[in-house]
Amino acid sequence: MGELRLAAPVGFSGTLITQALKPLLENHRQLRLQLFFQDERIDLVAERIDLAIRVGNLADSSLVARHLGDWSSVLCAAPAYLRQRAPINRPEQLTEVDWISLNTSNHLNHLTLSGPGGEVCKLRLEPRVAANGMLAVRQFTLDGLGVSYQPLPEVRDALNDGRLQQLLPEWRIPGLGIYAVTPRREAQPAKVKVAIEALRRAFATDGDERWS
Repeated sequence: MGELRLAAPVGFSGTLITQALKPLLENHRQLRLQLFFQDERIDLVAERIDLAIRVGNLADSSLVARHLGDWSSVLCAAPAYLRQRAPINRPEQLTEVDWISLNTSNHLNHLTLSGPGGEVCKLRLEPRVAANGMLAVRQFTLDGLGVSYQPLPEVRDALNDGRLQQLLPEWRIPGLGIYAVTPRREAQPAKVKVAIEALRRAFATDGDERWS
């Protein structure tokens, strides 16, 4: 089956990717795996990448994208940060917080929240801290420096153990689409097909189950 070169955002470099690919490696002993983690978009053809995992909006029509699943997102902050401020009960109050966000082109600082009874609130948020990697955004949030929105699967442990607290739980923000992206070919190699299927099984769950 040969070598599979797979690229993914840095946030996938822990258990998210290992749990997804463990069955693939166990079932295909002849497969070798090369992983490349970076948050900037990588040129799949120039870097000889067989398959990339991408999150959110897709702009490059020269690539083939397959939907793997959707992740819920949550607004969150560290309890230490929230203790310094008045309770946040309405979306409009988010314009008064220290906002932490990605500065990549597909993460513009516009936020749409859907509330009870179909109410919709659209906000433009000016970040105090902006970074090109979600891990940095998350760490600033964990360190009590502001508010961010995060993919639920990546912060579930922090929510469960109290390091982060969800804000406005009755309001929803748009989820994140997870995609497997490949260069356009007449036929995909078998190694790519089995990898996509393994990723689809791993990421198909929305990740919206409640924490205790």
